[in-house]
Amino acid sequence: MDTSFWAVIRKTVITGVVAGFINVLLYFIGGAIVGGINIQLSPGAGYMVMPPFLPFVASLIPTLLAGLGLWLAARVLSATGIKIWQGAVVILTLLSLISPFTEQVQTTDAGIVLAVMHLVVGGLMLWIMTPRA
Repeated sequence: MDTSFWAVIRKTVITGVVAGFINVLLYFIGGAIVGGINIQLSPGAGYMVMPPFLPFVASLIPTLLAGLGLWLAARVLSATGIKIWQGAVVILTLLSLISPFTEQVQTTDAGIVLAVMHLVVGGLMLWIMTPRA
């Protein structure tokens, strides 16, 4: 299993881009089904339509951070570090499912679409980025 920096970064970028494109598709399809995805960018501000680029960026940034975490975990703790990283991805993905159902998202339907996007990112991280023997 190759856990060199550039091998991990290559898989990380691929994962982030794939997750980003899938989530942009979900944004348009899910948004059409639920009547739009309206979010509140700051507390007390009004709701606005989520920008179409946001699902891509919101998929890429956590994936890049996870890739750095994977590389560090693999370097410092070897195979145990990879298992710890996988557990952290599962826990953080599950915890991230809380945010789509807060008052920051206008409707529960839109929250469900956003929760699916979170699952896409976490699932692809585990599937594509996990080093295999």
